[in-house]
Amino acid sequence: METQVTARSLKILLLFLNLSWWTTLIGGGLLLLIVIVIPFTDRDATVERSFRAEVNLKDTSAFQVKSTSGEAGSIEFKEPILAKITLPETRRTQSTEDWILIPIVAFALGISLWFIHLLRQICRSVRDGEPFTLINAKRIRLLALALFLGTVLGDNLQSLFRMFAARGVQPDGFTFSASFGIGGEILFLVLILMVLSEVFRLGARMQEDQKLTI
Repeated sequence: METQVTARSLKILLLFLNLSWWTTLIGGGLLLLIVIVIPFTDRDATVERSFRAEVNLKDTSAFQVKSTSGEAGSIEFKEPILAKITLPETRRTQSTEDWILIPIVAFALGISLWFIHLLRQICRSVRDGEPFTLINAKRIRLLALALFLGTVLGDNLQSLFRMFAARGVQPDGFTFSASFGIGGEILFLVLILMVLSEVFRLGARMQEDQKLTI
């Protein structure tokens, strides 16, 4: 009974991963196609250019906070705020940002498909009754690499794009900010995956030793 439940769970998980792979491929491909086509549209048309950027507020006097007794307090933002900025612009001046967006979208799509593909391969090996193999240990290490590239490099590429998109914008009352670095939680997940890959590698070696003994 337990084996049937496990097999059913793996079947559902594989179905979900297959749907996720195809959804990511089709949706990401359409998005990439739209980004590629945009620069060739009417370049003299006026459009609204929107981008997200991290900003630091220069003056916070407009923000007020009071206690329950009515006494005024103060508010200060210690970290940059993620804001959405929208400006009217002609397609001609926007085309450079559009071209820079293409490799970012392509990179994110490729990493996402690679990550899902590795998960599918691991689940299929578990379904076939061979989870502890050297190839699975390698796949888990590649999962860690994909997670690292997708989150760390992806976030930094987005920060670079935000900085480039903000060029020529004259801020009033705030300044642009860009944060680059590696999140501690991501490094922790990468470390867990590396340890898990080593567990799978040792499990594969133990299985080989048992087969030789028999």
